[in-house]
Amino acid sequence: MMAAGKVTDLLPYEAPVPLKVRVIRKYCIQWSPTDKSQLFYLLVDESGNAVEAKISPRLKKIDSKVFLYKCYLLTGYVVDPPQKIGRVVDQTVTIIVGDRAEFHAIDELPIQKQFYSFASYSSLEGRYNPTGKTVLLTDYLCKIQRVSTVFQRSNINMLKMVVFDHSREPIEITLWEKIAFTYANLLAREKVIAISSLKVTKYLGTLQLESTSATTIIIDLAIEGYSEEIKSLKALTARASSHYGYQTEDDIRNNLTTIGDILSKNPETINNHRFSCIAKVKEIYANRKWFNRKCTVCLDNMRREGVGMVCKNCTVAQEEVIAYCVNASICDNTGSMPVVFFNEAMTQVLRVDCRKLVIDEEYNDPVVLPPQLIELIGQEKIFHFIFKSTETPSIQQTLDVHFTAQPEKETEILHEEVAVSNVTSSSTAPQTPASKAPRRYDRQQSGN
Repeated sequence: MMAAGKVTDLLPYEAPVPLKVRVIRKYCIQWSPTDKSQLFYLLVDESGNAVEAKISPRLKKIDSKVFLYKCYLLTGYVVDPPQKIGRVVDQTVTIIVGDRAEFHAIDELPIQKQFYSFASYSSLEGRYNPTGKTVLLTDYLCKIQRVSTVFQRSNINMLKMVVFDHSREPIEITLWEKIAFTYANLLAREKVIAISSLKVTKYLGTLQLESTSATTIIIDLAIEGYSEEIKSLKALTARASSHYGYQTEDDIRNNLTTIGDILSKNPETINNHRFSCIAKVKEIYANRKWFNRKCTVCLDNMRREGVGMVCKNCTVAQEEVIAYCVNASICDNTGSMPVVFFNEAMTQVLRVDCRKLVIDEEYNDPVVLPPQLIELIGQEKIFHFIFKSTETPSIQQTLDVHFTAQPEKETEILHEEVAVSNVTSSSTAPQTPASKAPRRYDRQQSGN
């Protein structure tokens, strides 16, 4: 048999050398909605180095004969520069498996069946790209602090968990769609996991991790070569943080706060922190409009022209998005604060789509409240918030409603979570022009 080379010997555009490799992963990546899905293999050679192999779409027959975890002699491939975005491993080349390439099955070799290049928490900031074009995906060895079931927001299935590495700094990981369903039953608190091919992102300025189509998860003792790291991680607990957190039933019952307590805090010290409180909808300000119409392309407001609605930015006729934007105030026995419920939060509260109310049920005057909104006044809910400082003078805090529920139905709501949306709050009531008194609805005015 011909002598085999090493992955580290490969240079872009130069002649390939035969490689003895094990196929340890297969995954498909679609860089954008307009791109076709691309099949990749992750290969590991006898020296323990990994390289990505891009499989030509024409070679379905080859893929059907190449099996995971089997060893092969790979010949006839092409050596290209590495992928510009979404690399699974930090290598200087990518292998292109074209028409001339061949996978020759060989006897079992002592080649590892897993490959990781774990990043530390301190390195994640440097891996974040604000353009969204992640060059190198991230592998993470971590312990699960808390984990959700699979739930749905905006018709997208997801699972969230808070994890930490040896730094003890917690970070939230979101698993999307197929990845969420694949691993949901395997994940639990206190488990140590090796999770691969994550994308580093930010939400409200806070680092987080997200799965990609290449993501895999290995649990605890099945992780090869890291027994000491796993043992030390199992003995650690995460640092306290209110930045993150899918909240379980016990978390909510034990960590409720009050509006007075929230308003007493310095916004700069609690930016992006999470809070839960039991409060009532005190009043709704209809003069600020309870819904708006936005263009589906540019998301700017639509304006009426004749009998229809047009977008001032888009020359071609566009569909409109009809969305809730409900200015209100909530209160408990410690105080009150104005809030703005945006579309997904209010859809979750009312359990009815805004378009249905406006179009189907013909509540199409944005300054006249439909009865469904009036009925909310006086109702007690659990509000789950993310506190966010903004630079808008009249708005001191922005809050994110993850769910609202009758207090006695906390458990059911946690397992039915469907939407997340913004709520803005300020320390003063919404401002209106002096010439126009606010139309305001409260329980007494609505006759209930």
